[in-house]
Amino acid sequence: MAQDAQARAKFSVAEQSALNEVASTIGASIVDPGTGNGFPVTYDTDGSAPPTVTGQAAAGGVRYKVDANADDIVGFDPANDELDFGSISVHGLIVTKTPAGEIALDSPWSEAIQVVQGVTFQDISIESFGVVGNEHLRQDLGGVLSWELGIGPRDPDTVYIRSHEYGVSTVIEDFDVATDKISFLYFGTRERLSVEDTPDGLVISSLPSGQSFTFPNLTKADLSPGQVEFHFDQVMEDNLEVPFGFDQNDVTLVDRTSLLTPAAPDGQTTDGFQTREGVWPSANDTDPVDPTPPVDPVDPVTPPDPVTPPDDDTDAPQVVLIDWAWGQEDVIIGFDPSEDKIDLGNVGADQLAISEASDGDLIIEILNNGGRSVRFDGLSAFDLRADALTAADWNSGAIAAALDDLAMLS
Repeated sequence: MAQDAQARAKFSVAEQSALNEVASTIGASIVDPGTGNGFPVTYDTDGSAPPTVTGQAAAGGVRYKVDANADDIVGFDPANDELDFGSISVHGLIVTKTPAGEIALDSPWSEAIQVVQGVTFQDISIESFGVVGNEHLRQDLGGVLSWELGIGPRDPDTVYIRSHEYGVSTVIEDFDVATDKISFLYFGTRERLSVEDTPDGLVISSLPSGQSFTFPNLTKADLSPGQVEFHFDQVMEDNLEVPFGFDQNDVTLVDRTSLLTPAAPDGQTTDGFQTREGVWPSANDTDPVDPTPPVDPVDPVTPPDPVTPPDDDTDAPQVVLIDWAWGQEDVIIGFDPSEDKIDLGNVGADQLAISEASDGDLIIEILNNGGRSVRFDGLSAFDLRADALTAADWNSGAIAAALDDLAMLS
């Protein structure tokens, strides 16, 4: 039966074995803190970059802009104040916990960190995170807070891998490879995961915190894909299975909807209900057991239903978000390029493909996302204005690439 045991780290980790290529896409500077180490937690209140106040929180307090490069937030009132994540991507910022237990707003790529001084996860609620624009960041924030508040499953035969706890190294002495599981349900980042065979056993670790889990007398080759659990987006979109050497279609998918999740912008949802039993060896250890296909929100055989614009009695423009909804095919009707918007969000320039159907309808696809596409009924490339395109602050390259594609089609 698997149980956690705290111990001092006594191993070396080949860091960045699973480094995500998104770093170059968002222009992040990648820093290596040294083998087996996390980044230092540095407190900063020198006034050189004071935290930005973006308005009033829903409870009447202060709304602080999240910024790992800004000074620490001092005097945060958990009962009334709020953190403003805006549309920050999980690939550029995560939430961690300092050795003193304080909430930290952290860069995955460097030692840049903003500490909410004196405030722990036990002091706050999910409402303290406000509306979080990036879906994957919503999931990871919810996973971290759920772990800290004791919400969600705690199977005694499962080791729950975490990434947010600075200074924590855990040794799993009694992992039963025949029955026990490893779960990433509460994992709080999509970057810098390392899974390595070492003289001390299998070591799973992550940056920036340096948190690690050591399994003595276990190697990667001992594990079956179905023995390692993720929720849908972690593998089907962000490929956290790669450091294990597994195929994304072979690992187990578990439901995360019982966990806390920050609010999404109006009209957006948070994925994670799909489940699937992954591949385990059969009784004779010769033939794998086929995984059960994941539950998918769209039946690929059924034509997609049109997505209707806002009711005619409202003046609100339509905003169509292009997001990683695996395999989903949407049809947008009534799009008005003079006032409506297409939000490319966090989809990078090299992930987009824009084309026209045989009848002239504009189609925007996300590459390597199961055929994910958005079709604009009655809209051609010639009709689309440049000011109808928007994207996350860091993602202006996607707009430029989209305009180039549109120019070639017009």
